[in-house]
Amino acid sequence: MRMRALVLAAAVLAAAGSVWTFRPKPMTVSTLIVGGSAAKGWFDRSGRGYIERALLRYETVSHVHFQIVNHAIPGARVLNPVVRRHFGDWIPRGRGLVIIGWGLLNDVRQHTPPGRIGPIVHAEVGEALRAHDVVLLVSPSATRSTFTIARRVQPAMWGEEVQAATSFKSPNVYVINVMNPEKRWMLGHHVGYQAFMQGLWDPNTRGHRLASQILERRLEDTWHNRAPRFRGLNPLSWL
Repeated sequence: MRMRALVLAAAVLAAAGSVWTFRPKPMTVSTLIVGGSAAKGWFDRSGRGYIERALLRYETVSHVHFQIVNHAIPGARVLNPVVRRHFGDWIPRGRGLVIIGWGLLNDVRQHTPPGRIGPIVHAEVGEALRAHDVVLLVSPSATRSTFTIARRVQPAMWGEEVQAATSFKSPNVYVINVMNPEKRWMLGHHVGYQAFMQGLWDPNTRGHRLASQILERRLEDTWHNRAPRFRGLNPLSWL
């Protein structure tokens, strides 16, 4: 009788094991987003914008949960006193992710010299690294201005950002260009950019969706479906 009970118990456990699988909780990554209106999600019916959309898409293919705080400010330039004043308080400070997603078109409108962009982004990246946070620098999404009035100055400003971020030579700094792949996709599919734009300065819902798909695929290629993790003890040891 006892042997029969043991066999029955083993059978029940085996059956349960075939149905129930242990699924650990996703790794939570505290995430800060700074930028302008596109990073905030203006004119996106979901209210999220291309960066948040991409993070949520990445969650579906990885064991990661991004705890997002979006401090993007519509209309803000890179030279922004609010961000400069509060950036140190906003960053997660340890094992977090800081996403710098300036749209740059507010700087274009107010004629910010491209050379002034780099030092500010350099300071933001440096402060995040000193706090042991991973940094992701994301290019602007494509807008009508990208194809027209800002077709030269916006890439120049983006180049200043890239140079500032990569100057740290840190494995904790990632740079992803969304704007150029968007332009190539539209040209390759013979689709007019107007269908993806809201006015002169912002993408519409369709534009946010396209940018998010490109960004999410780049995140998969970059992080390989894992969570971004800070590497090393001294965040400035690569200077």
